Amino acid sequence: MHNISGAGLFILLASIPALIQLWEELFPEFPQPGNRQFQTWLRMYDFDIVIYGLNAAMQLCNKRATKSVEGHAGPPTISDVIQYASGSMKKQKKEQADGGQ
Repeated sequence: MHNISGAGLFILLASIPALIQLWEELFPEFPQPGNRQFQTWLRMYDFDIVIYGLNAAMQLCNKRATKSVEGHAGPPTISDVIQYASGSMKKQKKEQADGGQ
């Protein structure tokens, strides 16, 4: 994680409303996790990677809504969504750093 100041902080804070709106569109069944979670993601990952992770978590929700996923009973929880999104962001960042996409 890196420190953000000046213009970077402004961009981070300006990005949060867009992520909240995306969250509400992708996961209307869950309350948004709060600014702290979005700030954490934005400090660790580029905006595009955060969006990638949220979309990946939405796919998980769709998959679990239509069929049973091994090792998971029932629909995902908000905790599942946050953990899956975070893991997807981490994996995507590593893949980009390794030269893939």
